[in-house]
This record gives sequence, structure tokens and C-alpha cells, in this order.
Amino acid sequence: LTHPGTQGTVPQAFALAHHGTFYCLTFVWGLSDACGVAGITTFAAANSYYSYLAISAGTDRSLCVLDFNVAKAVHTIPHAQARPVHRVRLNVGAPHAAAPAASFNLFFTAAVGDGVCLWDVRAGTRAVRRFCGHVDRAHAVGLDFSPCGRYVATGSEDRRAYVYDLRNSSVCVARLGGHPDVVTDIAYHPLRPELLTACADGSLRIFTP
Repeated sequence: LTHPGTQGTVPQAFALAHHGTFYCLTFVWGLSDACGVAGITTFAAANSYYSYLAISAGTDRSLCVLDFNVAKAVHTIPHAQARPVHRVRLNVGAPHAAAPAASFNLFFTAAVGDGVCLWDVRAGTRAVRRFCGHVDRAHAVGLDFSPCGRYVATGSEDRRAYVYDLRNSSVCVARLGGHPDVVTDIAYHPLRPELLTACADGSLRIFTP
């Protein structure tokens, strides 16, 4: 069975009949063959606009840039961080934010004890910048890319959320306190200037400029 946009047969590909469900499985892609990884820790793809690229992270600490047009890995970054990456974030943009075109080549990764790394799919196997002002020694805290493509926000074990400027990894533009426990995850609102944080005590908070 060939996958649309590919040349030849896609390994392990098979189709399922549509049995009244919204989705049907069209093919299975074994990344152990494509990237040589034993397992996948996290995965990210841009679904708000057309993009054929996706990023996967492996248990062997590698990153793999996947091209779904040709059903193969086009770029592999071995030993991307000191520990396996637990979160990958792409710039997916937003209708109200005019992000520079080059910013859609960027993506972030996070690993416990090794901070947040900024990568450029055009820049080889080394991170462009590293953001380490927050605390992530034991918890897999979340992160998010701002819709405007200028900032990255991350949770932290010191009960605060951190917002960094992409242009200067040493600059933390905001430290958002008031949390009673570890800030485990964080997300930008795609339409409004709001930042949502999740705390280990089960509470959520919304921050506005």
C-alpha cells in the first residue's frame, strides 16, 4: 500500500474500513526503522496550518524531524539533551499574530534537569539557545511557544512560571508567582493575550499583561 505523496511502499502500512467513526487508520509508520529509536517520549506536529514536518523525541535522547510527504526522517539530532526530551513545542502561530516566517522553522524541547532548548530545523545538530533560569530538577514541567513567535513560557518547581525572550536566553521577561505548588504545565491562549498555568495542587490560573 502506497501512502499519498510518497514513492514506493510505506513499511507497515495498512488501511482500515470506515465503520461509522470519524477517523480511520490509514498507515502505521515504524520510527524504529526511520530513526533507529527504541521508543518515543513525545511528538509534535503543526495542525493549525498545512505542514508536512513533525518532530519526535526518543528514549535514546535523540530528536527526529519527520517529513510526511516522503514518509521518512529527514534530519536526526542524536543526544539532543542530557535526558530524554519530554516535551516538544512548534510555533503554530495564531490568526491575530503576525509572526515572522522564519519563526516557523523553530521549535522547543524540554528535558528534566536540562532546561529548555531552542532549535532551528535549518541549523544542524546544535541547539540555537538554551533557557535554564527556571527549576526542573525532578518534574517534567511543560512549556509553550507564544502565538507571536517571540516568547517561550515554562513551568517551574519553584512555584512560578517563567517567560523568556527568544532573542536573548539570559533575559527572563516575567516570573509569574502565586502558585502553592510546582507549576506543571503552561499554555498560551491562541486568540487572547492570556497565559494559563497548571499547578500540582490541581488548580489553574490565568495571567494577563
